[in-house]
This record gives sequence, C-alpha cells and structure tokens, in this order.
Amino acid sequence: MSPAANKVNLFIVGAAKAGTTSIAHYLEQHPDVFISAIKEPHFFSKDDLQHDQFRSLLKQRLQSHRIDEVINGKLNKKLHRAYIRKKEDYDRLFENANGHKIIGEASTSYLWSNTAAKEIHQYNPQSKIIILLRNPIERAYSHYLMDRRMQYTSQAFEKALREDDQALSKGWGINSMYVELGMYSIQVKRYLDIFSVSQVKIILFDDLKKDSKKVLNEIYHFLDIGAYTVQQDHIKNVARIPRNFIANQLLRSVRLRKFIRESMLSKISPYFDRLIYTEKNLPGIPLNAQKDLSIRFKSDIENLSNLLNIDLSHWHKI
Repeated sequence: MSPAANKVNLFIVGAAKAGTTSIAHYLEQHPDVFISAIKEPHFFSKDDLQHDQFRSLLKQRLQSHRIDEVINGKLNKKLHRAYIRKKEDYDRLFENANGHKIIGEASTSYLWSNTAAKEIHQYNPQSKIIILLRNPIERAYSHYLMDRRMQYTSQAFEKALREDDQALSKGWGINSMYVELGMYSIQVKRYLDIFSVSQVKIILFDDLKKDSKKVLNEIYHFLDIGAYTVQQDHIKNVARIPRNFIANQLLRSVRLRKFIRESMLSKISPYFDRLIYTEKNLPGIPLNAQKDLSIRFKSDIENLSNLLNIDLSHWHKI
C-alpha cells in the first residue's frame, strides 16, 4: 500500500498543555489506532509558521534530533515534535499504518493556526477532530512551567507574562503566546464552521484528569472503535522545573541531552531527568496574575460557553 493510501483521519489539534500528549499516548495503545512516530508534525499549520524566526534554542533542539531518519523509518524512536513541510515526508510518517482503522497525529499548533482547519478539511473532509480545552489561566501557567523546564525563561511568572505580551515578534515557536493560545472561542469556531458537529469532539482537561477511563470510552465511541483497556499510568507531559541553578545550566546544553539520549547512557536518561527536574513544591500562580488573567480571559470564556453551550464561568473565578 502506498503512503498516500494511509490517509490520516484523526487530528488531535490542541490546545497546548491541555492533555493532547496523554490522549495520543492512550490511543496509540489501541490495536485499531496508529499514531505517527512524530506526535506533533505540525504539517497543516506550516503556512502560519515562520521557521526562520523560531527561538534559537528551539532551532538547536530541532537540529539535534534525527528527524529525517525518523521520517524514513531508519530510526525506531518517538519524537515529540518536528515541523514537517513536505507532503511526501508527512506521508512517510504513516507508511506503516496499514490495517488500522484510525490513523492520527496530535499537533497542538493546529488549534491556534488560522489555516490548519481549512487545510485539514481539504486533505480529508471525513477527518475526526479532537479538541482538548483547559482553564486558560491554568493553561498559561502550565505553559510557563514548561518554558522554565525548556529554558525559554527563568523569570517569575508575572515578569515572563509581561515580557511575552511586549514581545516585538510573535508567533508559534517565536514567543510563548501565554494569553493568545488560551483565546479558544475563535479557534474552536474555525473547526465547527468547517466540520460537522459529529466530526468534532470537545474534551475538558478537568474531565480527563478526573476520570480518564470515562473520557477514553467517549473517544472510542466517537471514533467508532471498540472499548479497550490501556495503561493509564498518569497524565503525560506534567509540569516540572529544574531543581536548581546547576540543573538550569546543564539543561541549556543541547549537546549533553543529545549525547545522553543517543548513547549507551540512554538507559539512565529517566534517572537523569529525576536528578535534574522536580515535580514537587512547584510555585503556585501569583494572585495578582490570576486576577489579571481572569479579566483578560473573561469575555472569551463567555463566548466559548455560548458556542459550546457549556457553563465555564468557574474558569474566571478566583
């Protein structure tokens, strides 16, 4: 079967930091589901991405991955993200999807992108779309903690938020867009305007966190595949930050991380992560920042509530 015959029919489009990694991880365990080796290929948002303006640290990290070998199946490993521009490269990610009823990927830029919904529909108008949404204040703060882990900022949240607002250049991979990515109503509407209601599944992060088994059963029904028991170990991609200054400095070394990942030391990579990162005693969201973000998101939350006919008023209450 040619690569083009294995057409993707499931897109987990975001939002970022709302559980897409967990859903992709759970679904790829199902025998009827194939998820690409690159979880986030970002192919259908390429027209909105300014690759030449990506953060220098992001560029270094992308260059350190053996993306071409993963695409061509010469390297049996999973990558969290890449930015695929060529259709033939995108198709190669799904060469081994023969026999799977559901073929999917999970690029979080697709929800933010102005063009991705239209591009996906043109590619496969029968696609199923999963959209995960999280309290935008919590999403912004989780994104900030990820930036701390990824070394994109070492500032306190309020200062990082202010610097992000004032960034001269903005866009996916260029700055964090803590607020912009949480303005869901217009983003979700783009999909609902193009795809039928039966093709779009909205999932709230709180529901996934509270009862992932129930959410998965709803997804199985949505995808018209049988129920399946998967290893639901924990929510993936959880917030964590460097333990100390030395950890901060080590994490800035892209070469060190690549060496550990690709050498015999790869076996100790999980121990290295536990030594460098901590998930305990994470700083909470400062009250002033909560109040500010609550005001900024209030109107959009109301618009989203009306769009989805769901009461989300608790999202902007302090």
